Amino acid sequence: MEFCEKHDMKLLVIDSSAQDQAVYDAIIKLVGKESPRLWTSGSRRSSNGAGDWIWMTTGNKLGFTNWGTGQPSSSGVGAAQQCIQLLPNYFSKGYWDDCECYELRTPVCMSTDH
Repeated sequence: MEFCEKHDMKLLVIDSSAQDQAVYDAIIKLVGKESPRLWTSGSRRSSNGAGDWIWMTTGNKLGFTNWGTGQPSSSGVGAAQQCIQLLPNYFSKGYWDDCECYELRTPVCMSTDH
C-alpha cells in the first residue's frame, strides 16, 4: 500500500467482472501471461483465518470474486494465507489466489480517482 500511496495511487481493488477483465487485459498486454506475482489490496479482516475477505484500500467486503479452483485454500484458525495475489499459474486464466501477506510481490496500483 505504501508504494502506491507514495505515487498518489492506491493498491488494486477489483469490484466487478468487467474490472477484473480490464486488469487482466492490461497486465497481459504489459507483461504477458508469465506475469510476476502481483499484490491486490485483498486481505482477511481477521488474522485467525475465519474473517471476511475485504479490500484494505476501501475496507469494503469483496462483492465480486474470481478465485482459482480450490481457492482460497487457507482457512480456519491459524490460517497463514491472508492476502490476495494474482499468481501467474492462476492469473494466466484470470483467477485469484490467497497467499501469505509477508511474501514479496509486485503491487498493482490504481488511480485514486477510481
